[in-house]
Amino acid sequence: MRKRLNEIKLLIFDLDDTLYPEIEYVRSGFKEVSKKIASRTGIGQKKVYSNLLREFQQDKKSVFDRLLRGLNIYSPELLAELINIYRYHKPRIKPYNDVKKTLNILRRRYFLGIVTDGECFRQLTKIEALKLAGYFHKIICTGEGPKDYQKPSPKPFLDMINYFKVKPSEAAYIADNVKKDFYGPNKLGLLSIRIKRNGLYENFKSKDKIYLPQLEIKSLSELKELILNKKYKEHDKQKNIFIPSPYGRI
Repeated sequence: MRKRLNEIKLLIFDLDDTLYPEIEYVRSGFKEVSKKIASRTGIGQKKVYSNLLREFQQDKKSVFDRLLRGLNIYSPELLAELINIYRYHKPRIKPYNDVKKTLNILRRRYFLGIVTDGECFRQLTKIEALKLAGYFHKIICTGEGPKDYQKPSPKPFLDMINYFKVKPSEAAYIADNVKKDFYGPNKLGLLSIRIKRNGLYENFKSKDKIYLPQLEIKSLSELKELILNKKYKEHDKQKNIFIPSPYGRI
């Protein structure tokens, strides 16, 4: 594994729950939506916001739909308006504490890129709010392409490594979501690294090896030590650092 790590030239990052906590974006959007609902109903904004969070905790799907029906104010037009407010609001979000310092060190030695799912406007708005754009040499939002371009497709990762003219073995993808993040990189032969941030999709599991990361870390500081530390050792889970996947290379 040390030899493989020494070959890395390109580090590709996911965005949501990798560089910042996605729940912050959810809360930021819910605050804007709650303002709108409060102005329509007279219900206090804080109460609407609390209801939104409760609905989200119960089920992440159709939150606005369920809330509006519960308040007896549902209409397709209002639902569409709230979705647009959420999607296109200016988010109040911050990166994880270890992000900027680590990226500043890594960009001196590696190409840095982002591959993130979602509409480009929304994802770039997040990156702008996080003040992270200047750390990366290339950003790919899969929403720019056709439906089969989104993760878990290998296509955006192939475009990224081709852009930098590196081999798959010379690139690594750092992300959080086992459901969709690692299939594409594993298919191409990239090194896949899961960062466990206690994010929204932390508990998703897969029995299929192709969806599993080859390494696990708990912070970007660990990533820095992992790829720059020549005395790298493969520690076990009890030490909470550098957890190699039991499946090795895929």
